[in-house]
Amino acid sequence: MATDIRLYLREQLDKINDEIKRLQVALLNLAEQEASTILPGFTHLQAAQPVSFGHHMMAYFEMLS
Repeated sequence: MATDIRLYLREQLDKINDEIKRLQVALLNLAEQEASTILPGFTHLQAAQPVSFGHHMMAYFEMLS
């Protein structure tokens, strides 16, 4: 029984990892497309320097790495 559970979980984790990789590719493509779109940056809920939307998406890409 324990072996069955481990094999099942391994299979499910592989599927999750594949989906994360697909999400990373989508984020990378979106970051490239929106590299020149400017957003207001925020730090501690206060306006900070402007950032590109692409840069913002790359932050999520890196969090998933």
